[in-house]
Amino acid sequence: MKNKLLIMIIKNFIDFIKENIEEQQIIPEEKVFFSLSPKFVKFLINFDGYKVADLYKHLPAGVQRKYLVKDPVDYLDIDKDNNVSFLKSRYFSEDNKWESTRRQKMKITKVIKDIYNESYLNINLKQTDIESFSNKLSSFLKPTEILELRGNDVLRAYNYKREIDQMSFGFTCANFGQKEPGGSRYDEPSVNWFDIYTKNPENIGVVIIIDKGKIVGRRNFQQGIQLIDNGIYKKGEFYTVYGNYYGENGVDGKYDIVIVEYLKNKYNAILKATKGGGFKIKLKETRFEQYCPFDSMFVNFKTNELSDIHFTGSSNTYKARCPIELVKQRISEESSKKSEDVMMNVIDTETTPK
Repeated sequence: MKNKLLIMIIKNFIDFIKENIEEQQIIPEEKVFFSLSPKFVKFLINFDGYKVADLYKHLPAGVQRKYLVKDPVDYLDIDKDNNVSFLKSRYFSEDNKWESTRRQKMKITKVIKDIYNESYLNINLKQTDIESFSNKLSSFLKPTEILELRGNDVLRAYNYKREIDQMSFGFTCANFGQKEPGGSRYDEPSVNWFDIYTKNPENIGVVIIIDKGKIVGRRNFQQGIQLIDNGIYKKGEFYTVYGNYYGENGVDGKYDIVIVEYLKNKYNAILKATKGGGFKIKLKETRFEQYCPFDSMFVNFKTNELSDIHFTGSSNTYKARCPIELVKQRISEESSKKSEDVMMNVIDTETTPK
């Protein structure tokens, strides 16, 4: 019994010595170069700036062995379901690496852990990086419809046609259907509340995402010629700023990613009240008696100016109320213009040859 125990101890010691010798033969600074299929490389281009994708993109240029697991997988490809397929090291010597029946596949966020070691990933990859990449991946894979709404169409974004499942969309006091499931204790909006949007179609719009026939996310945006030099904003330049996200999956979720990318790609848009300076534009009209819950913007009723920071003479747009004397002034001006238009039509009719 003692001899068997002694033999086991000696065997374990020899194995320990052998492993240490093998490890010492590995040069930590030595680089390992990985092979990625052209299809996988092209796929990763869609995820520039996401750390999970960056870790994959660095592999062909070589990674120091000290940052890798003992036996990293290689010959990485992407399949039709967007899973990563790979070969384990014991099959690297086979000729048919890309078509081998020995290839295995796994989710893209999992395979990375079979390449880089845990200590390296703990330093270079946070859980939030994985989540943001997963959300981007979901938005990239999931078919959705994106629409830009202006004028009276903007009302759609606020459940006017009952296209929102409010239980999953999340709380918002701006939606129509406040007394319906998912609504709130707040008063039902009036169409007139949204005049600031619907009467200024050249400057204000809303981008929505539709999935399976339902509106699942939205952001409003404002755009126009900058009136003053202020921080990053230069007088005479055209700018677009976008507002808060409302909808399913939350800010930076898969739907929000699609909306923000749309606004950035089409208009080079900036999140309001960020980057330094103040966005300030002229609208066609601002003198409305009531406003909807228009988040974090400011309006000057006398000058019809809209901004994303407070300027002298401006008021917060959230459920704003224009002074009644200015509202009456607008109504009077509109009435006079209408009378002028009618008169001009009469003159045109009388002077037109028959």
